[in-house]
Amino acid sequence: MNETQHPTKQQAPHSDEIEIDLLALLRALWKQAWLIFAVTLFFGCAGYIITKAAVTPTYQTYFSIYVNNSTLTNISSITSSDIAASQYLAETAADVIGSNSIKKQVAEQADVTESELSISTSVNTDSGVVTVYIVTTDPRTAYSCGTALMDIAATEIARIVEGSSVQAIDTPEMPTTYYQPNYLKNVLIAMLLGGALACGLVMLRELMDDKVKGRDDVEAHFDLVNLGSIPDITEAGTGRYGYYAGYGYAARGNRKTR
Repeated sequence: MNETQHPTKQQAPHSDEIEIDLLALLRALWKQAWLIFAVTLFFGCAGYIITKAAVTPTYQTYFSIYVNNSTLTNISSITSSDIAASQYLAETAADVIGSNSIKKQVAEQADVTESELSISTSVNTDSGVVTVYIVTTDPRTAYSCGTALMDIAATEIARIVEGSSVQAIDTPEMPTTYYQPNYLKNVLIAMLLGGALACGLVMLRELMDDKVKGRDDVEAHFDLVNLGSIPDITEAGTGRYGYYAGYGYAARGNRKTR
């Protein structure tokens, strides 16, 4: 008699393809939503605490100047030829402002150390306007350094670049908010990383889980046909009409016949 043999796990055809059930992944993410939320919130709090403890707050002020190729004192009398020449003078002015000698003079006048002072420039070559940024760890110090730098820069540029003049467009103002760090940005980045990490771990756990949880898993993993299932009697009620009732009657009958 020929016996029909169903293929077992070892007999299943070998395949290098891996099927991913997106619905199963989504169900796993939804099931672990509380964990993902908790990890995201934890990372957000950790990002704020680390930023607060490790990053020193800094304040920024700035001013803008226009470098002209003449000794004009009235900015309204600037001509197109002056603007063309100032495009080249702006680069020179930015180099002068960013020099170590200027920084040293500003630090001495504002009574701060050079390590506490940061000076950077931005040049608009189309208009010849130079914007100077001053960053320190104290708002009052930033303001005093800005006013000192504007006066020193005007004197030094006029001395180094003969026949030029500096016109102030924007003057330094007292900073009222942090320049760095950006707490909201750091917290959002930390929460994004935490949420992505939690989702990745949940999906990895779901993909690595090869336990058989139901008839669908049996058919998928072992290529077997499901012919039937045995009910779990432990889930039945313990009342008179439950599975345990029959066992109770049988046990009492055996005791009577002895």
